[in-house]
Amino acid sequence: MLCAALLLGGCGFRRDGFDFGRMVLFSAVAGQIVRDGQPVAGATVTRHANFHGEEHTDSTVTDAHGNFRFGTMKTFTLLYQVLPSEPAMLQVMTVSVGSTTEEVWRHVKRGYEDNNELWFDVPDFVKEKTEYLRIDAQTDPIRAVCTLGAEPKLVGDVWGTCDFIGKDGQPAKMVPFTPPSY
Repeated sequence: MLCAALLLGGCGFRRDGFDFGRMVLFSAVAGQIVRDGQPVAGATVTRHANFHGEEHTDSTVTDAHGNFRFGTMKTFTLLYQVLPSEPAMLQVMTVSVGSTTEEVWRHVKRGYEDNNELWFDVPDFVKEKTEYLRIDAQTDPIRAVCTLGAEPKLVGDVWGTCDFIGKDGQPAKMVPFTPPSY
């Protein structure tokens, strides 16, 4: 009985697919860093994700056009798929230019799936109607333009200076949601 529970619980069937023990801590992100509408070349972009007290970090440097790209940050574990737990990974993304470091993204990721950073914290039965931006988790990163020196704001559940971009290159818009009538 215990072996069956471990096998079934650890197989990791999630909304974005079937993957044994994989937990996404920070989805793939591609974007641009700008200041006053101009690209910032040579900036160091760093992502931090805290998973049950364990810190995960990766960094990249922007190119001549201010562009950066991160792959999926993930870990593998069976423990949190077998035992009941509430996913809550603190995500922070910072940008360093010279001696100045600025936070551009702060979010608590509430699921182990790819790209669920852009879902609102609502019950599953309405989640499909309230996604901020629909992304193919298998092939597309989250697209963002992050502005240094801007006033932070809440976009979906992400706090910071990033705006999210759709596949068409246009700024993403919130999907209107009308609660069901009972």
